[in-house]
Amino acid sequence: MKYLSTDFYESFQCIGGECPFTCCAGNWTIPIDKETKREYDCVDGEFGQILRENILSDDDSSFRFRLTEDGRCSFLTAENLCKIYQELGPEKLCYTCQIYPRIVFQCGDILFRTLTLSCPEVSRMLLDKTEPISFCFAETPSNEDDKLSIDWDWFNTLVSCFVFSVKLIQNRNYTLSARLRALLIFTFTMQTLLEENKDIAPLLEAFSNQDYLDEQLSSLEHLSSNVPAMFSAFLYFYQKTGAPIHHFILPSSENLMEEFINSNDKEELLTGIVESFHLLLSTTYDTQYEHFCVSFLFRNYFEAYTNKKSFEEVSKLVYALLIARGYAVSLCSKGKGISTENQISLFSRISRILEHGHKNLAIIQTYFEKNGQTDISFLLALV
Repeated sequence: MKYLSTDFYESFQCIGGECPFTCCAGNWTIPIDKETKREYDCVDGEFGQILRENILSDDDSSFRFRLTEDGRCSFLTAENLCKIYQELGPEKLCYTCQIYPRIVFQCGDILFRTLTLSCPEVSRMLLDKTEPISFCFAETPSNEDDKLSIDWDWFNTLVSCFVFSVKLIQNRNYTLSARLRALLIFTFTMQTLLEENKDIAPLLEAFSNQDYLDEQLSSLEHLSSNVPAMFSAFLYFYQKTGAPIHHFILPSSENLMEEFINSNDKEELLTGIVESFHLLLSTTYDTQYEHFCVSFLFRNYFEAYTNKKSFEEVSKLVYALLIARGYAVSLCSKGKGISTENQISLFSRISRILEHGHKNLAIIQTYFEKNGQTDISFLLALV
């Protein structure tokens, strides 16, 4: 078996009770796998009784931990430590609790491994990085590879396009906006060729030519971002997702948006919002948002192996970035930037609603589809 991991995958260590935003709270459903449920059924004594009393079941095959009224796992102590860990040891944690925040998925003959930004410690690790994210490749002998049914031509093409896409996003000779525009153009053309059943190799070869790519990136530097359209889309997202999500992510964003919605003089407020968007689009935050983009792409790009919709996956990246900047606007009022600490918290909370709630990302995608704004020319102006 082959393994491709982000360079920060192996270095993660849970900080336990010191975590400012524990994964054991926040009204998360914590599923319990069947094997762990059987083990919990055999735990003796008072703790065994408490354990079983705090496991809920919708049917005979799905189980989850009971949450308290304030959305905390019943086994989360006042010190934000796990009672099951304390009583039974780490090996008795359910699969979900053992693996989080690790994400492992297979595509082709590769196991892809990374960490979710919904964990604040992962977001901190990422935003503390100044160098581009790199990847670690490993291979172990396995007879299982021979049993896999893989479309090798498509898989190898997709891997090559992914590698190119990451290198493009990380090309710091140009602004992140220019890099993302080039990625959109490359992937849109790739999607067109795919739908016409044409070879993608010449496209990849052309974009891999550094002179050609530099020419493309230089020309894309001069395009302007459509900030009013970005804000309109975020406003729609805000109104459709509901107050609980916004209060959970960033109360100050909720306050700003409500003030705008209810204001009789929207022009003045809009001027400040547009200025904040421009600040977030500046090169000051390129490295932070570059890491956000690479992390998102690593996790989602290979959905295209099954659905063959590469452009849709890259479009989702544009939408996710728009949402991240939309929430950050309220922290950039009056020309002030967003601190790394606030960005860590924001990345973590946004990832919770995007990575663990795919319908939230679909809301903003639906907005653009309804308004006929999913074409390449429009998306180029959203970054």
